[in-house]
Amino acid sequence: MKALVTGATGFIGSHLVDRLLADGEEVTALVRPPADPRELSRKNVRVVTGDIRVESEVEQAVRGAEIVYHLARAKAHGVRPMSEVRAVNIDGTSNVARAASRSGVSRIVYASSAAVYGSRAGPRAVAEDTSLRPDSPYARSKAASEETLRRNARVPVVIARITAVMGPRGKSWLPIFRSISACRLRLIGSGTGHHHPADVSDIVDGLVLCGKVPHAADGVYNLAGPQPVAIGNMMKIIASELNGEAELPRSVPAAPIEVYLWVSRLADRAAGLKLPRVDGVLFLTSDRVLDLARATAELGYSPSINVREMVARTAQWGRSEGLL
Repeated sequence: MKALVTGATGFIGSHLVDRLLADGEEVTALVRPPADPRELSRKNVRVVTGDIRVESEVEQAVRGAEIVYHLARAKAHGVRPMSEVRAVNIDGTSNVARAASRSGVSRIVYASSAAVYGSRAGPRAVAEDTSLRPDSPYARSKAASEETLRRNARVPVVIARITAVMGPRGKSWLPIFRSISACRLRLIGSGTGHHHPADVSDIVDGLVLCGKVPHAADGVYNLAGPQPVAIGNMMKIIASELNGEAELPRSVPAAPIEVYLWVSRLADRAAGLKLPRVDGVLFLTSDRVLDLARATAELGYSPSINVREMVARTAQWGRSEGLL
């Protein structure tokens, strides 16, 4: 099978490339400068230099592919303007859909996000047919990109709604790990809201199944780890891994934080403004558990790496790179 991977130099994308190569697939990667493609070239990956926002460059990358794994994205962190996030996540996805349709690939596997359900989806596990309630600019861009795929693709599309992912090369977790290790990150309220993280190896398993299982075509699947964890417990697991003990600083009251989030939502809706530290606040106040029944029944998806192990794998890699 000849596969194109967009976002191949990213966290999940790089692991997916390794898995496809190990399975004997021929892999092409669309790499946007200034990302360094040398490691991919050393692995005998065909590298096409281009930008997901330029349709002609996407067409060049898609040419000859039988399946497209579309992982390229722009995350709404730091100073990146939302115009770039929309251009990459929505317009870029539209380019992939049209180019893949013209090229006649057998399937597009799209790496969407569980953020489309909203950061607080309620006490029950969220299934794929739940109404979408994206409550951040990034989440809205991912929900819109799903609709863009459905509207523009003339080939089967599989949408994988992916949870927060840990594991080796997972750099986005390291600031959180460092803050917990230094006792700078404090719980908000009781810390009983839930995250449902996954290890990157389990997520890659799920993406490969999305690409290979025949009856998965045009399906939507939640991909997460084997169990959710309360935010307070997850922070204790991280603290124990890094410091050998699980003590956390005293928590802060939830009420003022809720006011801050309310103001943040108003600023976002009225002017597209993002208040400082709102991503960290959302991390500490989220409450979302994913229902994996459909992925289990239809894909045979069976994640196996628990929270303590995925934390340990992330920390071990961070230490080996001198980042923790």
